[in-house]
Amino acid sequence: MNPNQFAQRVSWTQVIIFYLIAVLLSAPFRLNLFSVSEMVQLPEGLNIYFSTLKAIGPVAGYLIVRYIFRNTRDTTVSTFFGDDSVRSVAALAIIPITMTALGVSNTSGLNAHYYGFIYSTMFVVYALFEEYGWRGYLQNALRPLPEHIRIILIAVLWFLWHLNFLYQDMTALQHAIHFAFLVLGSWGLLKITDRTHSIAFAGAVHLSFNLLTEVNGEFNKRLLVLGISVVVWILLLRTQKKTA
Repeated sequence: MNPNQFAQRVSWTQVIIFYLIAVLLSAPFRLNLFSVSEMVQLPEGLNIYFSTLKAIGPVAGYLIVRYIFRNTRDTTVSTFFGDDSVRSVAALAIIPITMTALGVSNTSGLNAHYYGFIYSTMFVVYALFEEYGWRGYLQNALRPLPEHIRIILIAVLWFLWHLNFLYQDMTALQHAIHFAFLVLGSWGLLKITDRTHSIAFAGAVHLSFNLLTEVNGEFNKRLLVLGISVVVWILLLRTQKKTA
């Protein structure tokens, strides 16, 4: 079967609808056109959770295409817990647990351990919002395509969704590095979800990218958290049987 025959089996109309929703709903928050945190003030640093709105588009696209359009195709090969709820929860919890234990410095005068908890759990929600779209819907919607085409196409759409190309302060090299990481992430997360069928596990690994690029605090703590998490994830994957 050639690539054109594969492509004919993809519901491109639904994919386009999903992607437009993903981009258009996230864009106002990603471009900082307005800030909810300036309009609503929550106590104890909880305004930080408004940052998850930057990732609202992919999960909204998933929900609309899957439920409002009543998609009858099996585009949800991955579920929240996948094949093993205990392993999925453990994979997702390791970064918040370690960040809470180690603490994250902040300029708000909040306890470092408390801030580590709210900061890390905010990124858990953020990562899950994205993963429900990219892996929960798009990866499976494109399943009829050859794997290498699927990986590259998801990476391209993921890259464009970030809208970083609209910022003039980013160099061509930075864009190229960002895209390379998204290709690597698309490949790695595809392999993880093929093995575990777990959006939570994918969200956990996705969270590691945020940990490296966006989390405040000392860099050595980030590396320590990431190192512990990688060890835990490898152990969880090695002790889980691969399913079809």
